[in-house]
Amino acid sequence: SECDIQLPSEKVSRHHTTIARTPDGAFYIEDRSTNGTRVNAEMVHEKKILAPGDRIYINDGFILLKVPSH
Repeated sequence: SECDIQLPSEKVSRHHTTIARTPDGAFYIEDRSTNGTRVNAEMVHEKKILAPGDRIYINDGFILLKVPSH
């Protein structure tokens, strides 16, 4: 599989969204779906930097971003 995280929903495409790190270690999200992705209550339309505790909503489920302390 190409995906690191798979959600058990037929409403989620295999390449729905990308969560990655910038060179300085911050996480960002980039929506790739036609149905959309939300961070907290805000739709993602372009790359968005994520903060610890952000909720990433993908259709009827969500992912909670937890970042380990250094």
